[in-house]
Amino acid sequence: MYKLLMLLFPALVFFFTSLHAKAQAFRVTKNITVNDGLPSNIIHALLEDDKGFLWIATDNGIARFDGKYFRIFNTNDGLPDNEILDVFKEKDGTIWVNTFKQGPFYFDDKKNIFIDPLKAMDVNKEFSKLIISGSPLEEGGIAFYNEHGAFVFKDRKLIKPSPNTVYSFIHNKNRVLFYSKNIVKDKLYNYIYCKENNKIDSVLLYFAPIEENITNITLLKDKKLFTLTSKGNLYIAGCFNKTPFRFGIDSINTGREPASLKLTNDKINIITKYGEIYSYDMQSLALSYVIKGDFIANCVWEDRNKNVWVGTCAAGIMLYKQNYIHLLSLRGYEVNDNFLSLQVDKKGEIYSGNNFGEVLKYNAGNYAINLTAADRKINAIRKIIVSQNKVFTFSEQGSTVDYKNRLLLPNKTIIQAKTAVALNDSIIIIGGVNLSEGLYKLNTITANVSKLNWNAGSITCMAQVSNRYVYVGTLNGIYKYDYVKNAAYPPSYKSPLSGKRITALESTGNHLISIGTSASGLYIVYNDNIVKHINDSLLSDNAITSLRFAGDNSLWVGTRNGLNKIKYRFIHNNFEYSVHSFYVSDGLPANTVNDIVSYGDFIYVATEKGICYLHKKMIEPPERIRLYLTRMVVNNKDLEIKNAYLLRYSGRSVKMEFSGANLGGHLKKLMYSLDEGATWTEMQNNTLNLELVPGNRKLLVKASNLHNINEKPLTIYFKVIAPVYLRTWFIALAIAVLFSLIGYIFYRNKLIKEKRLWDQKFKLNQERNRITADLHDDIGSTISSLQIYSEVAYNLVDTDKEKSKVMLKHITDNSAKIAEDISDIIWSLKDASSSSLSLSGRIKNFISEVLGPTGIKYEIDVIHDLHETENILWRKNVFLIIKEAINNMLKYSNASFLKVELHCKDKNYILSVEDDGKGFDPQKTGLKGNGLANMKKRTEDMGGHFEINTSPGSGTKIKATIPVQKMCKPNKRNAP
Repeated sequence: MYKLLMLLFPALVFFFTSLHAKAQAFRVTKNITVNDGLPSNIIHALLEDDKGFLWIATDNGIARFDGKYFRIFNTNDGLPDNEILDVFKEKDGTIWVNTFKQGPFYFDDKKNIFIDPLKAMDVNKEFSKLIISGSPLEEGGIAFYNEHGAFVFKDRKLIKPSPNTVYSFIHNKNRVLFYSKNIVKDKLYNYIYCKENNKIDSVLLYFAPIEENITNITLLKDKKLFTLTSKGNLYIAGCFNKTPFRFGIDSINTGREPASLKLTNDKINIITKYGEIYSYDMQSLALSYVIKGDFIANCVWEDRNKNVWVGTCAAGIMLYKQNYIHLLSLRGYEVNDNFLSLQVDKKGEIYSGNNFGEVLKYNAGNYAINLTAADRKINAIRKIIVSQNKVFTFSEQGSTVDYKNRLLLPNKTIIQAKTAVALNDSIIIIGGVNLSEGLYKLNTITANVSKLNWNAGSITCMAQVSNRYVYVGTLNGIYKYDYVKNAAYPPSYKSPLSGKRITALESTGNHLISIGTSASGLYIVYNDNIVKHINDSLLSDNAITSLRFAGDNSLWVGTRNGLNKIKYRFIHNNFEYSVHSFYVSDGLPANTVNDIVSYGDFIYVATEKGICYLHKKMIEPPERIRLYLTRMVVNNKDLEIKNAYLLRYSGRSVKMEFSGANLGGHLKKLMYSLDEGATWTEMQNNTLNLELVPGNRKLLVKASNLHNINEKPLTIYFKVIAPVYLRTWFIALAIAVLFSLIGYIFYRNKLIKEKRLWDQKFKLNQERNRITADLHDDIGSTISSLQIYSEVAYNLVDTDKEKSKVMLKHITDNSAKIAEDISDIIWSLKDASSSSLSLSGRIKNFISEVLGPTGIKYEIDVIHDLHETENILWRKNVFLIIKEAINNMLKYSNASFLKVELHCKDKNYILSVEDDGKGFDPQKTGLKGNGLANMKKRTEDMGGHFEINTSPGSGTKIKATIPVQKMCKPNKRNAP
């Protein structure tokens, strides 16, 4: 389809433009300067490459322009100097530049840098600094030369050139030399020579007095030799005949003193010393156009879409377009060009009103400016209607007939109007500026105005549906006004337009109503039902300003950001459509469209910067956008440009720059999708930053043009190598090891618990056996004694009462001992969590009960929190050691003071019982008596160490050091 349109486009242009008397507009559509991104306003050369980029050589680097974004190259990108004198493209597409006194460099589009082709080569560098110009060669390669010779490069490498390579080409497999030469005799004679093998032909171009010092500019292109003299005469030599060996000469006399000669695709461009450009067709040699302006042209380039780019000496770049949107020129007229309203009458006369009460009338090239007020104050002309050969203007400051006469109500109130619509050829319905103004009826025959019934809201726009009905847009929705009943009705259906500000209305025929909103796009209504909603995904903008039906199922839509043509088909309640958008880049005076009128074969458009018109059927050829990856940065390092990258995990953060090459400026947005099937995301500009996850990734990038046509996506592949710890096998292994470790820990804990349970059962069994033994040995023997004492007492009760009392005393003491032993056993078996049953509490209670009645002073220093007291044997042994020591003290020491200590130190319990009694000699007594052997045994049963320190007359101190498994907390010590 694209190729077909491109083939048909010249024919379409010829056909449609021939329908109108005006010639195609060829004008400046944009002035590009440093404010837009140029490195400098001094432009030395321009060139379009094979990818569609415009290269701009300046005195401050060279810029690559894709139609929207600039990329600047300077000394940081391989150039030896920032002043670039010229730029060339050889046959294979390689871009070369000629730098200021530094010779030629070529651009490596993979590495994004400029390369010195003479680096590390044994050549005359001084010669390269004197290079004047360059010339791409017909057979490929490029030559850079001056008056002393040339450097010739092929495949970006210096080669040994053939003689006169600069002015030669291959013809029928033979090299043809084609050059001009001055011969000085009595005058200056200039000849053109053509040599092929042993054949030669020459032609005298001109002769002139020597003192005129005529110089030439000579270029070779497409087997033609172009020679431009300093007098402004251009000679074109070509048109070869093989037999006889001849060539022809054509000439052009410009009559201007030239400064330079530039050959573009199909144009011969002569730039004069006054900065003018004369452009001739390469084939017909006819003058195509002349460019003059308030600037001095330095270079020129015509791109593949026939846009002309003019580089200036100090004003940046002037972009000229042969637009198919034509302007009504207001040059020489003092009128504000922000036009709000348009009207074309039956005679084809155009009326347009602006913000200052001025109404411009145009007819067949003649202009007239009419004022609706005595001075040019703010007076926005919102609507113009021609009826009964009268011109009615409607403004918020007042409405007029034929510009001067005010429209008034019978009470002399002025008509402040927001909009108006012709109901028929004699009635106009006027919408007031606010709710109190409401609706008015204007009789265009008598110019009388009367009020109509209205209380629905502040009016913004209107559209006539029939001689009876008018649709009325308001600040909060849409209403239908019945002229016959003089009543307004809201829609009979639940409308999504309720509460929306309606800005434009138009009846498009076949019972279709188009409704424009301030921010929600366009709605199409059929028989009071919405059948289609069109928004800015296709329109140029959602803020609709004007609508106009142009017949042939075409609806023109004005917005705050461009003009749109909707071509539709409505069948069986199915609204099918396509949208074509127009912008400043297409020739609009401004993107803000205020009003649209259809008349004859043309559409007239009022914008905030003037009026334009175009043929209803004119559609510009689709301008394709060529999408490229132009930069790839990983870890602040530029990589070569390619379509697949292998990245380390540490280099997964990438920065990419893209270019949608379209010098017409039709790039609307860039979108990307990471991995096929993912949603598309719009880029903020032409730069994309991504943090890639390990694995294979597929990046899709597509460009959308101003007509909402998406180009084929650009695909870039990434493979990010994951580190070992993120690879699947490692993760699987780590998970396996983790689960194995967890299993091992679980199994080990289970074994420990089982062992602990078994140990507890074993210890419990041991304790049971010990208690049984104690009960058998101690209590059992005591009970046996009780039996004996009882029998003896019984036998002596009648015979020897004194002995029987002794026996009864033994029975009492043994009974008390049994009770005490049983109490100790029961205490050792009970839970020690209660403070009354704790070891520290038991010790204190025992000492207090035993020593209290004796008058012996005592001190108790026992830790409150004993972590090992849950061990029955441990609790009992500690208590019995203390008990045995105190009992010994009472029996033998005659002490007056006793001190008991139990504390924790270095993972040991330290138990000491010390008195100030008479002491004894341990060497004589040993540990056989006084319960000392029992205390030692109990200490050793707990894995401890027992000591006794005593001597006659110095008291006694016993000390038991008992190891523990847990450190105790020396919390609080209690003493009475």
